[in-house]
Amino acid sequence: MGDVISSKVLNNNNILYKIQLESNEVQALGNAIRNINLFSSKLCINPAQIIKKGNQGVTQYFSIPFVLRFRKTKDYQELYYQKLETPSKIFYMYVLPKRIL
Repeated sequence: MGDVISSKVLNNNNILYKIQLESNEVQALGNAIRNINLFSSKLCINPAQIIKKGNQGVTQYFSIPFVLRFRKTKDYQELYYQKLETPSKIFYMYVLPKRIL
């Protein structure tokens, strides 16, 4: 995970961030240096659960909180995820296009 070195408000009300990343993080980005989303682990405050099934709980699922569940059956063909690991945490980021919500 990167660190913000400095930030500056520009004339057009955009904010310019200078960040520091390790070389393996930059390599993981590849050429995807546009449309990068910035987030903080401190924003993850909503509780969630892992559901364990099967013999001795070998199959595990992330439970979708009730407030986020869909009222109708949806097409999940465009669901993607990314796993990000830090020394102390593992992040699972799921991407679902808004048009199927």
